[in-house]
Amino acid sequence: VKAFGTAYQYMLVSAAPEREALFQSLKTEFGSTFAFHGSPPENWHSILRNGLKNASSTALMISGAAHGAGIYLSPRSCVSAHYSKLAPAIGNVTAAPNSAGGCDLTGTRRLDLGSLRMLAVCEVINHPSLNKVNNHHIWVAPKEETVVTRFFLVYSANLVPNLDLQDVQLQAKLRTCMKAFGNWSHV
Repeated sequence: VKAFGTAYQYMLVSAAPEREALFQSLKTEFGSTFAFHGSPPENWHSILRNGLKNASSTALMISGAAHGAGIYLSPRSCVSAHYSKLAPAIGNVTAAPNSAGGCDLTGTRRLDLGSLRMLAVCEVINHPSLNKVNNHHIWVAPKEETVVTRFFLVYSANLVPNLDLQDVQLQAKLRTCMKAFGNWSHV
């Protein structure tokens, strides 16, 4: 999707079949739209394997729950990108220093996770429980089954384009991609 502004974009078919079936059932009843979710690099392994989880009021919560418990999303990339930076050390946990000045050596390259921004484009059910606050720039989905990751995007820190997933043409492009490449006949 050219509008994403990165060559590092991946379509995800990661929801368990039971979760996808429930999602499709809810989608038939309520319809769906798209929103971004931003999270620090250290969270993406779990998100990609397990889907987004409502971590509010648990030990896994890292950004608070100012607008209530749920999965936090935004139709605006700039809002979600703010939550995608490397989380600072908490309490007594510190990163072991390395010769790369905080970067990890991967093959013949040095990878600075702090310079990456990772976002998911999620398909979100227009469920009555979806709470849209702050001029509709922040969405809170209290029900995990109403959110499924569809695309994974990776950016360098300063290159996240300012996108709005409420743009009808961009939504149509996402649905076209999902049909063409994801073998989602139910999109």
